Amino acid sequence: MIGLLLPFDGILNAVPTAPNNTHLDLTSAIEISRRPAPAQPQVVSILDLSSYSDADPAAFEYLSEKPYGFVILGLTELTPTLARAIAKWVDSPFFIFEKLYYLDRGNAQILSASGANLDLGAVQNLSGETVEALAQTNGHLHLSLETISLAMGRALKKHNGSLSLDLSVEPTYGAALELANHQGHELFIYRLMQRPSEAFISALSSNIEKTINFERQPISGDFYFIELMRG
Repeated sequence: MIGLLLPFDGILNAVPTAPNNTHLDLTSAIEISRRPAPAQPQVVSILDLSSYSDADPAAFEYLSEKPYGFVILGLTELTPTLARAIAKWVDSPFFIFEKLYYLDRGNAQILSASGANLDLGAVQNLSGETVEALAQTNGHLHLSLETISLAMGRALKKHNGSLSLDLSVEPTYGAALELANHQGHELFIYRLMQRPSEAFISALSSNIEKTINFERQPISGDFYFIELMRG
């Protein structure tokens, strides 16, 4: 699931990929790049690489010269070499890591140093150190967490882009206070698997420079959506 509320106007135009294998090499990348780009300037193109579970860095470096708006990645493992290739991508598209379930601090630092826009909602059991590294990006960031510790809250507060979170359990009051002071212009707690307590809402509302919207999402199940934006 793509959890982040994607900030764009226009039409999405997917660049289909139908590989015979799950490895993306340079030859495949060249073939993909030759497919026609959207004719209309307002169209946002998606490069769908979700069928490729691994790739040659050279393939990413070749594709990185193309102006894609969104890149859906099927990588199941991220190496430092691949992370650096992704970090070099021109114009920093929105990277959606659809099948990446583990991310360590080192690779997180490589990605965040580039200011990349990252949807890492599939990654499980992120450590506090990894969250702290990811918070250094000034791009859009989407994470899925069990909850947020006070240390994580302090790290995420320093994030300077749009932040979107899926949470199983609401954070403590102290961690929520840190989130309320998130330096970016938008904070979405997109999926909270329990009704937020009054204390949680009160903590998020403590920053008078921001406005908070809260609603239940009846269509997608029994979870709640909280939006915190600068007033």
